[in-house]
Amino acid sequence: MNVNVNNLSGLAGGILIGPSTKTDGDFNAIQFLSNGALSAYEGNVTQLVGTTFLAGTILYGRYKSVTLSTGKAILYTNG
Repeated sequence: MNVNVNNLSGLAGGILIGPSTKTDGDFNAIQFLSNGALSAYEGNVTQLVGTTFLAGTILYGRYKSVTLSTGKAILYTNG
């Protein structure tokens, strides 16, 4: 598997999201800007729903959709 360092550093861009709206795309990280939790997601990291993440937490992985139940986050896109 090849990893593009530009993707991991956020140079491919990102999307700011808040609670309750499903966001679809091709994302490589979720960074919480405030304390928050996921209500649903599709990705290769397991068992994230039901956990409260502190502001500043970054979850690396491959995500196809993300829905927050609380908080705000940036979804970093794959370039």
